[in-house]
Amino acid sequence: MFRFKANANNKTMDTKSKGATTENKSDEPTTSQPIFAPPHHYQPVSAAALSDDQQEKLDRLQEHMNTMLLPPTHEYFDNEKRFLTAGTLNRYMRARKWDYEAARTMLENTVKWRREYRPDQLDPEYIKPEACSKRKGVKILETSRFRTWR
Repeated sequence: MFRFKANANNKTMDTKSKGATTENKSDEPTTSQPIFAPPHHYQPVSAAALSDDQQEKLDRLQEHMNTMLLPPTHEYFDNEKRFLTAGTLNRYMRARKWDYEAARTMLENTVKWRREYRPDQLDPEYIKPEACSKRKGVKILETSRFRTWR
């Protein structure tokens, strides 16, 4: 639960209940005090071990992507190699619920798109006006009478 500091008496306002204040406990973070380190009792959750079938699919995907890589003399080879890490392959397999063909197709399309547009080589000054503009989407009123953003 995220809490906002309400007043100087160290009372906080609960974002789930409107206007209700509760005493702040010392172990709960507030927005007025930065948190520079995790709590001493924090234990990060490690990733679950892959099954043999999942590891085999991951290895097959790695082999396939290695055959699809640009030649080492190509100017974009290093960027593509940096993108196709084990973590990326794992994310694509998980996104497709370990369906090898779906993950392979999705990853191939992503690599083709990255070769064409080269998003990692975009000049920050070129995209700055779009990133800094206040208009992030177009607010429209659907037939269901709920606002949606596009």
